[in-house]
Amino acid sequence: MILRAKKISGPEAYRIGLVHELWPVQELKTRAIALAHELARQPAGAVRSMLKVIVGSEDKSLGQLLIAERAAIKENQGTADAKEGMMAFMQKRTPVLIKARYRPAISQMGTL
Repeated sequence: MILRAKKISGPEAYRIGLVHELWPVQELKTRAIALAHELARQPAGAVRSMLKVIVGSEDKSLGQLLIAERAAIKENQGTADAKEGMMAFMQKRTPVLIKARYRPAISQMGTL
């Protein structure tokens, strides 16, 4: 696709595993907002750590990324959110996570 500058349709992207979901254009904004709310309910520290791994990953080797991923996991072990997540899982309930004190602006996301 990249070398040939070939465009593919949404259904084709879904079929080959490039995307996980397809939404009709008229539902796109509503679905995107719902996804943003879902992501906002995730543990902020863990999300921030994983974004640090993902952003700029195209310039790193698989080995470097695996090391960075492991560091992100270790960074979040033992946090209040991690403990709450484990307890909630064992008790089969929804976790009550701590809201982040730091929320970067969209313009700062590339510098995480």
